[in-house]
Amino acid sequence: MSPSAWACGTALTAVPTLPTYPILPACPTRGPLSAHMSPSYLYPARVPQVCPCPALPVFSPCACGPRSACTLPTCPLPVVPALPTCPILSDAPYPACVLPTLHAPMPLSSLRPAHVPPSSLRPALPDPHPAHLHVLRPTCPHPACAHTPLPAFHPAAELLSDDTKAVWSPRLSPDQCRIVYLENGVLGPHQQCSCLRMYDWYTKVTSTVLDVVPRHSQGTFTGIYCPALPGLCWAADSQRVVLDTAQRSRQELLVVETLTGSVTSLTMGAPLGSWSLLTIDRDLLVARFSTPSCPPTLKVAFLPRAGQEAQVHWVCLEDVTPVPEISWAIRPLQPPPDQENPKYEGIDFEAILLQPSKGLGLRKLPLVVMPHGGPHSVCTASWMLYPAALCRIGFAVLLVNYRGSLGFGQDSVASLPGHVGCQDVKDVQYCVEQVLQEEPLDSARVALVGGSHGGFLACHLIGQYPGTYQACVARNPVVNMASMISGTDIPDWCLTEAGFPYAPDTLPDASHWAEMLHKSPMQYVAQVRAPVLLMLGEEDRRVPPKQGLEYYRALKARGVPTRLLLYPRNSHALSGVEAEADGFMNMVLWLLQHLQC
Repeated sequence: MSPSAWACGTALTAVPTLPTYPILPACPTRGPLSAHMSPSYLYPARVPQVCPCPALPVFSPCACGPRSACTLPTCPLPVVPALPTCPILSDAPYPACVLPTLHAPMPLSSLRPAHVPPSSLRPALPDPHPAHLHVLRPTCPHPACAHTPLPAFHPAAELLSDDTKAVWSPRLSPDQCRIVYLENGVLGPHQQCSCLRMYDWYTKVTSTVLDVVPRHSQGTFTGIYCPALPGLCWAADSQRVVLDTAQRSRQELLVVETLTGSVTSLTMGAPLGSWSLLTIDRDLLVARFSTPSCPPTLKVAFLPRAGQEAQVHWVCLEDVTPVPEISWAIRPLQPPPDQENPKYEGIDFEAILLQPSKGLGLRKLPLVVMPHGGPHSVCTASWMLYPAALCRIGFAVLLVNYRGSLGFGQDSVASLPGHVGCQDVKDVQYCVEQVLQEEPLDSARVALVGGSHGGFLACHLIGQYPGTYQACVARNPVVNMASMISGTDIPDWCLTEAGFPYAPDTLPDASHWAEMLHKSPMQYVAQVRAPVLLMLGEEDRRVPPKQGLEYYRALKARGVPTRLLLYPRNSHALSGVEAEADGFMNMVLWLLQHLQC
């Protein structure tokens, strides 16, 4: 539409009749609902059963003119003479006739007149500046003015969060009043305890719903550690958020009251295991539940009203039989006094032990130790294919959540950078020694399996404690941080975990190189005696294959039995179908051969 048409309004004199939709009831005051509803209302699933602009006795006629009986006493939008009036609502100026698009069903109390913006329903708060209303209202549905830009109301992009922080995973509430998102510092460990923040669209105020949790007492909330919020996480009341996150060695479902910051578990009293939220629709929760001995199963429940969340009742949609031959338990551990971190004393950790329920007669079980990667990650009590399969073959499997793992508080995460190759290695070794003492396991048949930082730990352990381990399988292991920093896509990881500050223009000096080498498995390669199987992804940019090749050549030069498997067209995860199958079979054969099973 030309500027002159905006000024005189003559281009809007001939208005075609809008079609009516049989699924929509007629509005008693304005005719067919389709004539004054936004496009989102034209979808059957979103059609309200009553007119959104009833004549409410508490509202008086608009002070700016005879618009309708449902206008609030003080009109939040002034009449703009330069803009024509809407041909549908002939008694209202164009900017005031547009409905906000609703992306979810709303209670009747939240429905508002077609020409009153959302802010007018909150009289205690100042009206937002008109320049910010564009994100709240679509264009008028009438064909003569639909999709027409409003020149005076087009804003620039707004900065909604702190630009000195790393923010991600924004989720808009059903009533479009709030946005929640996760926030961390820009630098530091790649995964850590996150802050849950909320931006109020109308007050323009950002608040902290849940802050970082440094420490926790037993049985209390340990913080948020999820990589992202669920795509649909808001309750229908637009006041509560449901999420899943690691809580020590379990993954739990939590509901968060955004106004008070209270946290309630939705899995309290449920069987021990791990939960993941798949979706929430009109307070219908769909979740996945599994344990180390039970494959995932679907469960559903309705989210109870606020304050009664602990009464949630889960219903299983399918029966999944647990694997009867696998038993498991979570073992809490406290490092000995001489291994305490002076800056972060008193931090404990856990491990998950899987064992075949049926033993091998009088012969003790061999043990496979599997430290996780990251290092800031966590093994939860959930279904994991490799440990379950190894357990069925006849191995006991130990998954160690050493200090620095997620789910144990931010202090646990912060305790590890600067101490990799020492604190994490000692935690795993201490756990192995405790399990060998307390369980009927064969201390002469212990092996290590790990990938990435788990491979870093595996290679460290066979070098620092060569008498404990009889075999090792390492997938894309970090073996030399000093040589890795120049070829990886995460150079900050090398400096951060070695205990040095990082900036994009950082260039390591000689002391940095020396310290990174000192903390790497290559420092102990001369002491390795256990046979090593290396699996490398040819296209790995995270831990370049040169890392594994460097270790392979050093072991070969020292006469250590070593085998190298290089997988083309595979990156860090080695997740190609052929690579996954071949890698698993070779891992099992290596363990059976060298543990004499």
